[in-house]
Amino acid sequence: MVALLILKHFRNRIGTEGIELILKESIRINGKDAKEDKASIDTTVQEKNISYPTDNKLHRKIIKKCVAIAEKEGIVLRQSYSRTLKKLGVDQRFRTHPKNGKKAKRADRKVKTIAGE
Repeated sequence: MVALLILKHFRNRIGTEGIELILKESIRINGKDAKEDKASIDTTVQEKNISYPTDNKLHRKIIKKCVAIAEKEGIVLRQSYSRTLKKLGVDQRFRTHPKNGKKAKRADRKVKTIAGE
C-alpha cells in the first residue's frame, strides 16, 4: 500500500511530460523490441478510487444541494443541519459493532427525514 502511494506521489510530481520522457527512454533502451507497432502495458496495479452511491451519501448530497440553492437564491434557512449531519455521520460509522446497530439505523432514518424522503 505504501509503495502505491509513493508511486502515485512520484507520478504526480513528474507530470505527463516526465512520464512521456520515461516512456521514450525505455523505448530507446530496449532496441529492436521498441520497433514493434503494438505495446502491451499492464495497468492492473493502479488503484481505482471508486465510491459507491449509498443511500446515505445520496441523502447527504440532496441536503447539501438544497442548502446551496437556498444560499444562492438568498433564502434564509431556519437550520442548515451541518452539525446534526456531522453527529449522525459519527453514529452511522461503526454500524457493524454489535452495540451500534440500533444507533446507526436511527441515524439513517434521521438523515432520510432531513433530506425529505
